[in-house]
Amino acid sequence: MSESTISFYLNGRAVSSHSDPSMSLLAYIRDVAGLKGTKKGCGSGHCGSCTVLVDGKPIRSCTKKLSTLAGKSVLTIESLKQENGVLHPIQAAFLEAGAVQCGFCTPAMVLTAKALLDNNHHPSKTEIEKAFSHTYCRCTGYVKIIKAVFLASRKLYAELAYAPDESTMLEQTELLDERGNGCKHSNFQNLGGSKQDWDGREKVSGSLKFADDLVMPAMVYAQPVFTSIPHARIRSIDISEALGCEAVIAVLTAKDVPGLNGFGMVASDQKVLCENEVNYIGDVLAVVVAHTQAAALRAAEAVHVELEELPGVYDFTDPAASSDLIREINYEQGDVKQVKAERDLLVIRGNFTTTWVEHAYMEPESVLAYPEDGKLVVMTPTQAPFELRKQIAGVLNLPVESVRIIVTPLGGGFGGKGDATIQPLAALAAHRLNRPVKITLSRRESLSMSTKKHPYRLQYEIGLNSEGLLRYVDADILSDGGPYANLSPRVIDQSCIFAVGPYRIAAGRVRGRCVRTNNVLSSAMRGFGINQVSYAMEVLLDQASRTLHLDPFVLRERNAFTAGDTTFSGEILYDSVGALATIKACKERLRLVEEPYRKAYPKGTKSLGVGMATCFKNVGAGKGRVDNAGATITRTREGSFLLEVSGVDMGQGFRTAMAQLAAETLSIPMSAIAVVNGDTDRTAVHGSAVGERQTLVNGMAVVKACRLLQENLLKADAEQVVSVHYDHQAPRTFSLGDEEGRASVPPEQYKNYPTYAYATQAVVLEVDRQTGRVTILEVVAAHDTGRVLNRTVLEGQIEGCCSMGIGYALSEQFRVDQGRVQTKHYGQLGVPTMNQTPNYHILLIEDPEPSGPYGAKGISEVGTVPMTSAIINAIADAVGIYITSLPATPEAILEALLTSH
Repeated sequence: MSESTISFYLNGRAVSSHSDPSMSLLAYIRDVAGLKGTKKGCGSGHCGSCTVLVDGKPIRSCTKKLSTLAGKSVLTIESLKQENGVLHPIQAAFLEAGAVQCGFCTPAMVLTAKALLDNNHHPSKTEIEKAFSHTYCRCTGYVKIIKAVFLASRKLYAELAYAPDESTMLEQTELLDERGNGCKHSNFQNLGGSKQDWDGREKVSGSLKFADDLVMPAMVYAQPVFTSIPHARIRSIDISEALGCEAVIAVLTAKDVPGLNGFGMVASDQKVLCENEVNYIGDVLAVVVAHTQAAALRAAEAVHVELEELPGVYDFTDPAASSDLIREINYEQGDVKQVKAERDLLVIRGNFTTTWVEHAYMEPESVLAYPEDGKLVVMTPTQAPFELRKQIAGVLNLPVESVRIIVTPLGGGFGGKGDATIQPLAALAAHRLNRPVKITLSRRESLSMSTKKHPYRLQYEIGLNSEGLLRYVDADILSDGGPYANLSPRVIDQSCIFAVGPYRIAAGRVRGRCVRTNNVLSSAMRGFGINQVSYAMEVLLDQASRTLHLDPFVLRERNAFTAGDTTFSGEILYDSVGALATIKACKERLRLVEEPYRKAYPKGTKSLGVGMATCFKNVGAGKGRVDNAGATITRTREGSFLLEVSGVDMGQGFRTAMAQLAAETLSIPMSAIAVVNGDTDRTAVHGSAVGERQTLVNGMAVVKACRLLQENLLKADAEQVVSVHYDHQAPRTFSLGDEEGRASVPPEQYKNYPTYAYATQAVVLEVDRQTGRVTILEVVAAHDTGRVLNRTVLEGQIEGCCSMGIGYALSEQFRVDQGRVQTKHYGQLGVPTMNQTPNYHILLIEDPEPSGPYGAKGISEVGTVPMTSAIINAIADAVGIYITSLPATPEAILEALLTSH
C-alpha cells in the first residue's frame, strides 16, 4: 500500500481512498462516497451531528482524519438500511417515541443509540445521558430521545427487563378541559391521539435531503467575502488576484447587482454586497464563484479589501446610542399618575438585562439557486418563502413570478430562518452565470452573519394593593437591533403589547425603543420579544407575592385574564382565554410533585427551590399584518388525494397536522393523502412561518378546502378529478402604535392578534450554594392548547420550548465585544445537553378556539416564555436572591450570593 492510499471498511465494504490523508472522514463520507445521511453541523467537533461509528464507537467524523482509519470499520446511518424498507428497531423506536422533529441530528442520535445498546442492553437514564453527552438536539428537549432508547432496548432485547419507573417518570401527560377535569377524545378518527411524523421514516433513515445534501449537474460553489471590521469605510476592493486563482469562474461585487442592492423583511436596508461602508461583522463585500468549494475558499482569501475603521455604536444602553432608533413606541392606558397616587400601594421596582442568544439550529444556512424554464429557482431552508421571493426579485430586477422558492427541510429554524442571509448572493450568482450555484456557510460564518435574540435592558415599576391586585405597570424597554431593521420594529412592538403579561391593570405605561448599533443582527427568535418582558414582570410579581405573604399562584389567580377582560393594549378577550385554567392546574400538580423533595432538602450545600410563572403569547403574526394561507385539495383518478397547502415544516409537525386535518374532514385515512408545501409555484401566498400561526390559519384553509371538496363530490356529475381551492384570512389586526387603525373600528372589534395561547410553568430545582450550579429536577407545564391535534407533537414542542427556556435562564449567551464575535463555535453557545433533562409533568388544557380548525391553535413558541422566569424565581426561593441579568450562570449566582452577604 502506498503512503497516499488508505484502506478501511465503509458500511461493510472494503474501500481504498487515494484522497488527501488529512481530509476529514466527514468530507470523505459526504463528498467522495456520496453518503449524505451524515450531517455537517459545525465542522469543529462540538455539535455531534456528524457522528458515525468507527469500530463500534461513536466518533465525530468532522475532526477524524482519513490517515487514522487504516483497517478500521466505519458505519454511517446508511448501514442500517434493511430489505423491503423495514426500519432497524432503533430507527423504529425513534419514530414511535416521537424523537424526531427537524431530523437533522437524528442520524447521529440513532447511531449513538446503536453504539450504546450494542454494549449495554439495559442502560439507565444516567448511562443514556452520558452516551449522548457530545450530541446536541435543539428541537426536542431530549425527553423523547431518551424514551426512544428505552423503547429500542425493549425492541432489541425483549427478554431483558427494563426500569419502567425511569421512562414513565421522565414524562407524564394529562389531558384536561378548561375546568381542570380529565377528558378524552372520542369523536375523532385522526385528531387528538399520537400520529407519527409525516416525514419521520426519511428522517430516521438519513434519507431526507437538506439543502447542503443537494447536488446538480454543472453546479458550482460560491463563497462570500466578509468584512474583518464591524464598522468601516470601504476604500477599495481588489479582485484581480482572486480572478486568477485556479478553478475560479467569477468574482461578483456591488456593481454586478442588476436591481436593488438591498434586502430585508421590513426595510431593504441590508446590502447584498457592500460598496461604500460596512456596518457589522457579517456584511459581505464580494462573492467568489469556483468549480469547487475549496477553490472558492482559497480565492476568497485572495480578494484584497482596504477598509478604514469608523467609530461604532456598541453599547445600546449608552444615551448617545438613542439618537438612532429603529423604532420607538410610547403607549399609556388609563391614568398612571393618578393610580400611582393611591394610598397604601406596594411598589416594586427592578432593572433587568438580557443578552444575545443564538438560535443554534443544527443546520447552518445553505442555498442552491439555478435557472430552470425561464425562472430562477432558489432551494433553501426558509420560514418566509414568499417574502424571500419578493426580496430576490427586487435584487435581480425580475418580476416576482420569475422567481420560484422551494423550501428544503429546515434543520431547525426558531425564527432565525425568516430573514434572508445568503440567498440573494446565490441567486445573484446563478442569475449572472446562468448555472446552478450553491452556498453553505460554515458554523463560524453562520454565527457572525445570522440574527440573534435581542439583548434588552428593562426598567420596571409595578404597584399592587394590599390584596395583591395589580394597579399599575410602568416600563421602559430598550433593545439592541444591530445595524439593520430586520424584524426589530415588530419585535419591540410585541414587547410593548405583552409588557404587562396576562393580567388586568387599572393603568399602564410603556416606552419601547430599539436602538441601531454596529453589533450583530437581532431579529425574530422563539418568543419574539415576549421572553424578555415576561422575565421582568414575573420576577417582580414573585417579589410582590413574598412581600405580601401571598402564594405566587394565588397572586396570579387574582389578576389573571378571564373572558371579557381587556388587555393592556386595549383588546377585549372573548374566547379560549386559558390563563386561569393553566394557573390552577399547574398549582394542583406542583403540590404533588414538590412534596417528596421538601422532605429531602437541604442536602449539605444544596438547597431546594420552587418557582412558577405565567404568560400569554400571540397566535398569528397580527399587528396589522395579513394572516393568510391557502389550500388546494384534489381527488386524483386513482382515488387518492393531493393536498397543496401554504406553510413551512421546520420540525414542528406542520405537514403531519395538515394531513390529519384533511383526513379528518374527508373521513379518509391519512395514508390516502399526499402533502405538498413550501413551494411558491404550487401553493397560495402566505405569511412567514412565525407567531404560532400555521395550525390556526393554514389549518383553517385546509379544513375549508376539504369541506368544499366534499360538497363537490356529492354532486351527481362529479368528475374523476376534482380540485378546489380555498384562501383563508384571519380577522384584521392592528399594531400598538396604529392609532388611526384603532379609531377605525369599534372598541369591541379592536384586535392585535387573531388569538392567544396561555401557559403556566413551574420548576423544582436545587442550587448548590458552594458552586452556584443549578439542577432542574422537575418541570410542571400547564398549557392552554385549544384542541389537541397530536399529543406526541404537543409534548415534544413543550419539552423543546422548556429546554430553550432553561438555556435562556442558566447558560445561553452569545458573546460580542466591540462588534466582534467572541463565541467561536457551537460548544460555546451554552445550549442545554441531554444530562440537563428534568422530569416533565405536562397538562394539556383543552379550551377550543372558535376560529381554529376543530378548535386548535398554536403552541410552538409560548412554552419558551415562562420557563426562564420560573427558574429565576425558584433560585430566589432556594437561596434568597433574584438574578436580574441573564443568564444565571454558576459564577453569576456565586457573585450575587457574595454581594448579598
